Amino acid sequence: MKKLELIPNSAGGFDLGVERDAGNPVRILTGKRSLEFFKELRKLCTQAIDKINQENGPGIDSDEFREWKERYGEMYPASFSTLNDEELYKIFYTKYE
Repeated sequence: MKKLELIPNSAGGFDLGVERDAGNPVRILTGKRSLEFFKELRKLCTQAIDKINQENGPGIDSDEFREWKERYGEMYPASFSTLNDEELYKIFYTKYE
């Protein structure tokens, strides 16, 4: 994995430092809007994690999901009855994060 680091900037926030393939550092400047940048980055990272989990984790048709769904339904019958399989699957695959 490439090295990631936070680099204090002169605006009172942090820039994001990443290493490129050749080992050359790249600095993503955030300026005065560091907090907004990192909040947006968190949203984007969460979306990426969700997509990776959907593509690489046990699928919605897997035995593992069916077994989990049965246990979830026993533990949380009220919320279970209001959710469809896709919504349940979103809850299921977050455990792979």
